[in-house]
Amino acid sequence: MRPGTLRAQSEDYDGGISSPVYSDSRRGTESVLDGSTGGTKPMETPSSLPANCHIRQAKPTDIWTIRWLVLGAKLDPTQIRWQQFWLVEHRNGQILACGQLRTFVNCQELGSLVVRSPQRRQGLGTALTRHLLRQATAPLYLECLGSQLAEFYQRLGFRPVVVEVLPSGLRRKFGLSAAVARLLRLPLYQMHWPQKKRNG
Repeated sequence: MRPGTLRAQSEDYDGGISSPVYSDSRRGTESVLDGSTGGTKPMETPSSLPANCHIRQAKPTDIWTIRWLVLGAKLDPTQIRWQQFWLVEHRNGQILACGQLRTFVNCQELGSLVVRSPQRRQGLGTALTRHLLRQATAPLYLECLGSQLAEFYQRLGFRPVVVEVLPSGLRRKFGLSAAVARLLRLPLYQMHWPQKKRNG
């Protein structure tokens, strides 16, 4: 990644999570949650999703749809592995949203969260984010651009964090992002989701 080429794309707050991406523009904000999960898990229909949608874990055949969504939203194209993704699927089989949990040493990063434009503002991004929070198996972090996205994540329980206290697995990655943001005077927020006790 090269300083001076940071770009992030704006997602509506029910449509994505943000994280910086490198290209030629300085406008916008983007969201990402990343980490890995294994095995096959049952479909889920949270009450906040439309009745005709459900959340499921990605399959190998979903990889090209995932790539199309992530690249089309100009999000971070690295570590696009279907095993790390969860999807919101319409009952007609169309994938409406995706998001992943990237796994690092002793921590995870939430990212690559995208909702198709026609389906935004319907709560899909919020429902998928909450689902990813439940799937997290290690301390969870994210990066986003702009105070509005930061406030969105704070409503979901995320709190600001400084590079110096990050796990070693993320310190270099987030440190580079912070340096580029300072150079370009971008409103970068780095956040942590405090793990809470799980019931049951």
